[in-house]
Amino acid sequence: MLLVFINLAFLANPRPWEARKSTSNRSVDSNSEPVCGSTGLATQRKASKTTADASVQTEQSADEQIIVELRDNLAKATEALSLNQQELSTARVEATAKDLHIASLTEARREFQTLCSAMQEKGAKDEATVVELTGRLANLEAEGASKDARIASLMKKNEEWRTDTTSMQNMIAFQEAVLLQLGDILKTQNKHNDTLSETVKSQKKLLAENDTIVTSLNTKLTEQSSENDSMRHRISSFSEECEKLNNLCKRSTEVAFRDEETIVQLKLKLVETTAEAGDWKDLYIQSLSQPHQPRMRTDVSLSALSIQGIMEEKDRRIAELNDKLSECYGQLVASQTDTLVGRFPLPPTVFVSGSSGGYAENNGADLSRSKTFSGLGSEYGHRSWPMFSSVPTS
Repeated sequence: MLLVFINLAFLANPRPWEARKSTSNRSVDSNSEPVCGSTGLATQRKASKTTADASVQTEQSADEQIIVELRDNLAKATEALSLNQQELSTARVEATAKDLHIASLTEARREFQTLCSAMQEKGAKDEATVVELTGRLANLEAEGASKDARIASLMKKNEEWRTDTTSMQNMIAFQEAVLLQLGDILKTQNKHNDTLSETVKSQKKLLAENDTIVTSLNTKLTEQSSENDSMRHRISSFSEECEKLNNLCKRSTEVAFRDEETIVQLKLKLVETTAEAGDWKDLYIQSLSQPHQPRMRTDVSLSALSIQGIMEEKDRRIAELNDKLSECYGQLVASQTDTLVGRFPLPPTVFVSGSSGGYAENNGADLSRSKTFSGLGSEYGHRSWPMFSSVPTS
């Protein structure tokens, strides 16, 4: 600001020393006019003129010094002004750059606000979409849960059907094996009866031989008195053996009669079991050939078509047959004596294989089963049956 005021003062009065010089000249002229009128004042005028010149020179030197100082100040002010102009231009450039930066920031802020608005709108739309998808997901989860429950129930029913089918197949195979085993047992009983008849014949022959021996011994008693005691002992032993054999023959005859009655009963049971097995097999094939129909009907009692009832009835029948076979086995064991040796061989291993015709026709596949039964299985302990393999001789 000081430099600005100096510049304004210099422009208003560029040569202040000239103004002072003209003022001093005017004062000298005004003073010299009255001097000219008088001669006595000439010296005074010269002195005053000299004084005025000295003062003028002093003033000129002072003015020149002031001019020099002013020039120096002007140079300094000019230099400071140029520096200020440079700083001003730099500030203007910086201000322009800042304006541009502010404009770019303003534009970026506007774009950011626009983008924020778009993002908010998109977020609102996304939230609405999320809400809608959440509702759909809940519905789908509910549908999935219901479908899972239905699938689980269907799988459970399928497993029950498979279990029932497997149990029925096993029961049918077991019944067929039991039928074959009963046939083998009947054959064994027939062989046993034949063996008993042969044993009776041999015992009769043995009795005849013993009678002959007794006769010969009686003859020898008269001839050999020394051997009387021993021969009597042998006769008594032979008599006891004959009595035992007679008792054995009677018991064998009774056992044979009981065995015949048991065989007749077993044949009747076998016929009934075969008929029941055929009915069950037909019912099983019918249930397999008509999977779309319900297994239980309203016009038939539940116990008639219930698989559990059928299985219980079959188990009861099998238990009765097992009891009968155990009774027969006990009777056969009771008929065995110490004098009769040998045993029936263990019934051969039976391989049962077959296919159900009705099931193959309805389902287009052959059902083959292979079961192995030794005797009658674990229910009879794999027992061996007694058999008369030889006839004792005296």
